[in-house]
Amino acid sequence: MNGTIGTIIILAVVAIIVALAVRSVIKTRKKGGSCSCGCEGCSLSEDCSEPPK
Repeated sequence: MNGTIGTIIILAVVAIIVALAVRSVIKTRKKGGSCSCGCEGCSLSEDCSEPPK
């Protein structure tokens, strides 16, 4: 039983971390960009939804 409780706690922590990461990505996309800090040095800058100004 002790091993099961430990596994459940670890899975819950991992699920929370994944949910926070997904939330962060969604918020960034809604703001209109896929990069968190300027695209001038990004190798994928030409794939962004808006070209650099």
